[in-house]
Amino acid sequence: MSLDNTINQQIHDFTKVLDERLCNDIVVLDMTTVSPLYDVFIIASVDSIRQANAVVGYIEEMSEKKGYPLKHINGLSQSEWILMDYGSIIIHLFTPKARNTYNLERLWGDCERITWQ
Repeated sequence: MSLDNTINQQIHDFTKVLDERLCNDIVVLDMTTVSPLYDVFIIASVDSIRQANAVVGYIEEMSEKKGYPLKHINGLSQSEWILMDYGSIIIHLFTPKARNTYNLERLWGDCERITWQ
């Protein structure tokens, strides 16, 4: 399914922050064929919980400036998996251990990967 320009711009903005903040293995999945609730998963790894919390701050700062409303956030503080719900886009930040454990890319392996670079 083709994503609209607004969502494509949001993907660009979110992945830019993740890339600038040295997140690893950034993957963008098109979820439109499997979910009526959201369109995109953005998955990224961080080296530490401290880095994850800092990245969350940068994402929130950018999204407020751009007018992307954060609906919900789960897993702050000492969590190895932080989920940020922006409605159509869900951002998952994982430590390498948690990413390996939950392996969302395998779970949603049938979903098309979106090129973000």
